[in-house]
Amino acid sequence: IDDSVFLHPEEGKRERGGILQSFMDFVDRVLAMQGASPIKKLSLKCSTGVSPLRVNFWICNVLRRGVSDLDLSINLGNEYYLPQEMFISKTLVNLKLTSKFVLRWWAGAQGTSLPMLKRLYIAAEMVFCDDKIDKLLHSFPVLEDIYLGDLPWRDLDETLSSATLTKLKICATGSKNFQNPKTISFDTPSLHYLGYSDLVAEDYPLVNMKNLFEARILLLLTEDQVKRIRAEPNDDDVLLKFGNVVKLMNGIQNV
Repeated sequence: IDDSVFLHPEEGKRERGGILQSFMDFVDRVLAMQGASPIKKLSLKCSTGVSPLRVNFWICNVLRRGVSDLDLSINLGNEYYLPQEMFISKTLVNLKLTSKFVLRWWAGAQGTSLPMLKRLYIAAEMVFCDDKIDKLLHSFPVLEDIYLGDLPWRDLDETLSSATLTKLKICATGSKNFQNPKTISFDTPSLHYLGYSDLVAEDYPLVNMKNLFEARILLLLTEDQVKRIRAEPNDDDVLLKFGNVVKLMNGIQNV
């Protein structure tokens, strides 16, 4: 279900009176015609103007019908919240969330439980979660593949720990106010692929990736740090602050 297809190709059709209501009524009818029959996959794309309440009603409808594959591209603004029911589904195996706006994980994140989830893809202008990433990962006991785009760390000290994860791609933006994280640890013994982009952390205390096959790493400094290093290239205090990156390199030596 894609509202851009429904509103194609006439320019300005989206602003025409009643057209968005017509789209929402159409989706209601499509779901209602199938009664309570099982649904395996829903792909939904919608933008500003579509009612958030209706969107969440559609998502909850397919969750009740045992959906295992959700692909949601929802651009309803920064105040939109995904329905709580999505974070406690016992049938979801694949979940993809994309948005041009901020994506907010359920405010009761500590209650998240997706016991069947194997693949999670989240890409948005920014992703906000009310809990540390390690606690969140423990909500996915069989997770194998995760992508997190534009994620600000919840805390200055973070650990990514998962015994089942084989593919991890994370594009972080440091901690609050784009500060360098103090510590980032990886306890992912089954990991085969690592894609990691972030402001460089002061320390990497644990890097457990003994089965790693491929890695793509991009570490960034803030503009102030670059200026300081260029101004004082022989200052040990400046250089030692980032010397612990060696621990990250040693941790991926089996690549």
